[in-house]
Amino acid sequence: MGGPELDAQHAQLVACLNSLFAGLRATPDESRLSAILAELVRGSGDHFAAEEALLQRYGIPDYERHQLAHAQWIQQMYAFEQQCTEGTAVI
Repeated sequence: MGGPELDAQHAQLVACLNSLFAGLRATPDESRLSAILAELVRGSGDHFAAEEALLQRYGIPDYERHQLAHAQWIQQMYAFEQQCTEGTAVI
């Protein structure tokens, strides 16, 4: 349904997640991890907006469920980013 644009966004998000995981396994560089988290949050928001537009355009069932799942993901990413900033993240 989404084609190359969404596929490229998926690849970028997976790359961010892999970078985040690798950064967390190594000696954490807080500024690098912060940049990766910011990119992940921004990229997720852009991707979800594009995906939701397509879901609405084509009248895909369960649009609201997808939208809620996206909102929850973004909220969890913001919370994790805040915990990392505060030094309270549990990994």
